[in-house]
Amino acid sequence: MEQYVDVAYSVHKFQAAYAGMIPVITYKSQWSVVEKGFKLLPPIGKKRGLGRQRKKRVKGCLERSGKATRQVTCKGCGELGHRRTSWRCPLSGTKKRKMTRKTKTKKGPKKGADKEYEPAPASELQQQHLNLHQLHQQQQHLSLHQLHQQ
Repeated sequence: MEQYVDVAYSVHKFQAAYAGMIPVITYKSQWSVVEKGFKLLPPIGKKRGLGRQRKKRVKGCLERSGKATRQVTCKGCGELGHRRTSWRCPLSGTKKRKMTRKTKTKKGPKKGADKEYEPAPASELQQQHLNLHQLHQQQQHLSLHQLHQQ
């Protein structure tokens, strides 16, 4: 193992490095003043633009992946950048709709709310269907009642 790892990473060297006492400096007044020999200026702040930063490296032609983007041509007017059905085509006749705000409706009773609901008169066929449905429900209720009694 010693042939693959340097001696600097051994436990003995680690213990030797931290064997001495490291003095605690709690206040800035305890810092030692060091003469640098030159005046150190603050870094020049370069303002970054808004949004995601652009990549510095441009990919080569062999690195590019995906489909190549192709500009569309209008079959109506022959211009680039839109299709025939687009609002940008001067020959299509369609215009871009403007956003309209929805108007608030007055809250209150609806028209005709004061009238009571009266069901429409049922036809003879509808009445027969309703009677059969009620009869079927009664039969189911009776059969369930008989099962519980047993």
